[in-house]
Amino acid sequence: WENLLKTKEFDNLFDKHILFVTMTKPINGDMVVGLGSGGDVQLYKTNNKGKSFVKSGVISTSHPSIDAKAGKFEMELSITNPNQLFIGSIDLFVWDSINKLRQLSPNGNISKDDHADVRFLEVLKRNGKETIVMGNDGGVTLYDTKSKKFEGLNGYNLPTLQVYNL
Repeated sequence: WENLLKTKEFDNLFDKHILFVTMTKPINGDMVVGLGSGGDVQLYKTNNKGKSFVKSGVISTSHPSIDAKAGKFEMELSITNPNQLFIGSIDLFVWDSINKLRQLSPNGNISKDDHADVRFLEVLKRNGKETIVMGNDGGVTLYDTKSKKFEGLNGYNLPTLQVYNL
């Protein structure tokens, strides 16, 4: 094992107080690691199964719907575009190095029937389309990246529950 924080690729973050580390699932050798140190989240990407990393961007925590804490900052790479990163925090976002951070969900709610605070995020193919599955403070929600529509799977009049794992 090698301590990545001591490598030149990670900008000597070893001396900073790291509050959380999160990473995406690897897809064809691509993976992103996010490091939060109480301020912005530093993003580092590998496209060679972790042999080397390059700093790919920064997610500003000044956005009111970004809460960069463990359990409130999930991220996964797009299956169809490895340069896009989906981020679940208080709301759902997509990030890439050109367009930066864009919010996909309406403020305060993932959809009209679901509460915010994404606790679990996974990108998968469903019926041939890229779909994001979110566990959140209101249950389970799907997001279709083509139609840009949210689908709550909670039904109506269900008590709020927090879903951390699926």
